[in-house]
Amino acid sequence: MTHTRDAVIRRLWRGHDPLSRAPDTGAPADLQGWGSQHRYLGEAVERLRPSVVVEIGVWKGASVEHMASRMRDLGIDGVVIAIDTWLGAWDHWINDQFFAEVAITDDHRDIYSKFLNNVRHAGLQDYVVPLRLDSINAARVLRRFDIRPDLVHLDAGHDYDAVTSDLRHWWPALRPGGMFIGDDYREGNNWPDVKRAFDDFFEPLGLTPIENTSDKCRLVKPEAAAAARLTGGTDFPAIARAVTAWRESCRIAFGATADDESIGFWERIDQYIRFAGPTWNGIRLRAMNRIVRALNEQGIKASRNDVFGPDFEIRADVLRNWLPDAKAAYPRPAAAQDLARFDLLPPSPNPYAARALPRPIDKHMGRAQRPALALYKVEQADLFVTPLGYQLFDARQRIYWPIASTRAYSDQAIEGEHVTVRQPVVIVQDVFEGTNFSHFLFDWMPRLCHFVAAEREQRDACVFLMGGAPGELHALILDRVCALYGLKREQFIFPTGPQVWHIEAPVYFFSDLKTEIMHPAHMAHDASIAVIRAIAAGIAIPRGHARKVYISRGDTGLRKLANEDALWAVLQAFGFVMVRLADMQVAEQIEVVRGAEVIVAPHGMGLTHIAFHPGGLTLIELHNASIGTDIYAFMAHALGFRYRAVFGTDIGNDAHDFVVDPGAVANELAAEALAPGPAAAAVPALPSRWHAGVQSQPATPTHDVAVPAGAPPACKHVRDDPARQPDTNMGWLEVGPVPPGTVCHGACDVWIPSDFAGTAVLLECGSFGNATTVAADLGRRETWQTISVAGTALRETYNIVLRPRARAGDVLYSRRWRTGPGATPGT
Repeated sequence: MTHTRDAVIRRLWRGHDPLSRAPDTGAPADLQGWGSQHRYLGEAVERLRPSVVVEIGVWKGASVEHMASRMRDLGIDGVVIAIDTWLGAWDHWINDQFFAEVAITDDHRDIYSKFLNNVRHAGLQDYVVPLRLDSINAARVLRRFDIRPDLVHLDAGHDYDAVTSDLRHWWPALRPGGMFIGDDYREGNNWPDVKRAFDDFFEPLGLTPIENTSDKCRLVKPEAAAAARLTGGTDFPAIARAVTAWRESCRIAFGATADDESIGFWERIDQYIRFAGPTWNGIRLRAMNRIVRALNEQGIKASRNDVFGPDFEIRADVLRNWLPDAKAAYPRPAAAQDLARFDLLPPSPNPYAARALPRPIDKHMGRAQRPALALYKVEQADLFVTPLGYQLFDARQRIYWPIASTRAYSDQAIEGEHVTVRQPVVIVQDVFEGTNFSHFLFDWMPRLCHFVAAEREQRDACVFLMGGAPGELHALILDRVCALYGLKREQFIFPTGPQVWHIEAPVYFFSDLKTEIMHPAHMAHDASIAVIRAIAAGIAIPRGHARKVYISRGDTGLRKLANEDALWAVLQAFGFVMVRLADMQVAEQIEVVRGAEVIVAPHGMGLTHIAFHPGGLTLIELHNASIGTDIYAFMAHALGFRYRAVFGTDIGNDAHDFVVDPGAVANELAAEALAPGPAAAAVPALPSRWHAGVQSQPATPTHDVAVPAGAPPACKHVRDDPARQPDTNMGWLEVGPVPPGTVCHGACDVWIPSDFAGTAVLLECGSFGNATTVAADLGRRETWQTISVAGTALRETYNIVLRPRARAGDVLYSRRWRTGPGATPGT
């Protein structure tokens, strides 16, 4: 037995060798496998001379035997830890041939027994240790015992979520300088999700393209991985994709835990305190309620507030007194009074207090006094970061600062790559979602800019911890902030997964990171409003042409107006144009808002764009009377706009949809001296130009489809791989100039082949107000049909875009692209 294997046996198996206890069945060796002799495996052992090799997904052990035998031949003091449940994966259970092998038997002929028998036949007992766990639990066990592999071979689940989860747990576990080998990495094989998951995971880390050959890939973990990961990313789309994938995997995992009634009490406790994802209030509430209910069933009478602290952590006294068998604990909370502090903004009177909205909407305006915005400093600390949450703590003293942490994380939840940071860190992220425009602009940016203005000597050295999935608006704003203060985009860190930063320099955070006073713009302090005005002034976007705008939330999942049709009938009479901002690029959204003289809108993130308005705006905000904030009321007053609020009634669903009285909205419009106006006039001709997209072939005569004699030729469109080309644009008709306010349409004929596997084919125009769409009838195949989009032009020029919802390789054809005045295309 090697010394390394002996140490692993003592820690993992408490000294009991599982190979010495397995019965000898006398069966011959059975090393059936896939790619088990791949050259990457042998080369890795020869190059690295690893002490610890981990294989996840072992089957009968052929590749384990290949690596272990090379270690033996080279005289390496090492061990291969073979991790598998030996129950097969889902694809084994749906395949009759493989199911016959994974099925558990009573005569030791199952897969695990075959694996043990193969190791014994090869005489490799001194180089192999089995660990019969799933991938995620095995990663946590090895981390708990501080066993870090030099080489990882991953050949476990083959669907996207499984591979992504394995990468999230095993890449951080790998030692810097170690090698990671993945199986089934190739385009066009039976497992396309494997390559996609690897590429999506490693692209934000700057480690693509990935070396690969013969269905396996390999990556060497950089020795300077920690420093490289702390370099801010400029590829915001790639960061956003990685954050979205991580967030969704956390939501699914936590939701499954919260809703699984079969989980035992102690397992539920253990999973709850391990969880390191975002808050997910609805899911967390269900999980907390189930824990309290289980305690009550055991005779421990307690409420949710008795069990859980303010940061959703299980209280320390509960862990100690009621749950002594719990497998994790939380660090002790530390007070802020021992930290260095000075005020970036002093306390000041609130001039808007008299204009407060009624409860519960009033969150800020009713306070007569604004509190100070304080800056705190810790000389050295540890920081657990994720895209949506963080905890500032001291690992040696086992304390954390609640005032500088979104919530309390348990010891076992703090997982991820460990990074040594020698630069000052400024925590800008807070408890809200940084993807949200409103929180990002109205709170995060003033906080950051006040710091830079006060700490000029630290400006160039600092990194700023951000969060969320950055998009177009984040890029516009941060580029403007860089221009104003001499910063670089690389200083803004958007984590794409969990990390533990060990910071050997000062850490700065703010008094408003977690409290109600944070939003909006530190209660509209003059200095914060000046910051927002300075940012907005440098973003050169023209004014739109629609003067009366209704912003619909009909395409959102929360706080929709349930009686929007009734309200719209009233607004149309006043000459309003309806827009859905989600259909537009960010620049188009800002353009529409900048041009409006009157905006009517339900409370929502789209109203952030009022910050870019040049002045003279009337905002009529529609509120659900049972939920919401006064953020836009506050900002409207501070920016000098006219503001009116109309309160509706919650309809009682989980999305907090609500209804408003259309008459009440009409009364507010009348009070603003607005009256119904004439409809916009149409024009006789709409100039246009067709553009073939990157997924289109130029219109040429074709025999693939039936084009009538003398008719325009058809254009062929082939959907690219969505992983490579996320944009579904297959071509567009550029229209204009057109007088804004014109009601017009665009249309084309499409031919959908019989093997088309998509779920929709339609035309879209993000610059149409009151847009209506006639999509393709997917039941009609191998024939021409007309699709169209119509609405009110909000800009002088706009694009009508052909968009399918289709898979890679799907084909369709288009012809007779046309546009004209009015809402109905001709035949």
